[in-house]
Amino acid sequence: MARLLNRHAPKLRRVLARMLRDEIEAAEIVEETFIRVHRYRDRFDVGAKFTTWLYTIALNQARNRLRSRSRQPEFVPLDELTEEELEAQQILFSREPAPDAYLEKMEFARGLELSLAALSPQLREPLELFAYGDYPQAEIAACFKCSLKSIESRFYHARKQPVSYKHLTRPTKALVLM
Repeated sequence: MARLLNRHAPKLRRVLARMLRDEIEAAEIVEETFIRVHRYRDRFDVGAKFTTWLYTIALNQARNRLRSRSRQPEFVPLDELTEEELEAQQILFSREPAPDAYLEKMEFARGLELSLAALSPQLREPLELFAYGDYPQAEIAACFKCSLKSIESRFYHARKQPVSYKHLTRPTKALVLM
């Protein structure tokens, strides 16, 4: 079980953090997912791919968390957050660029997040798995229990959605992931 956790948890956490926009909540769901994997291991179909089963469990939990959040929004003033919580909410980069380049990159990333958030979950979730999780389209199709053509269609329709450029500093990069 430890090998599975070490192998899959970091990538799963990154995908969930993008989906939930919360590192702490993503880490909680990763833990819950592996607990469920262990608890329901007898239900695993050995003919199926493990990552498909793992991501199905994790995505279902993330969707439940998002639904719960939408019913009970939580507002916390920034001055009440601890320093660790503030750091967890920020995107950390391995190299520190110049301040203006960093701000431009952050503004662009935020604009891209807003554009992705505007998509329906049906279009956004496969795109996030593809872009942030580096999963092949066939595996995404298996995870969503649909055909490869359906996933391709979702990508096509996501690309055709109007994107608001007012929050992007460089509109030509708006569709880099799409």
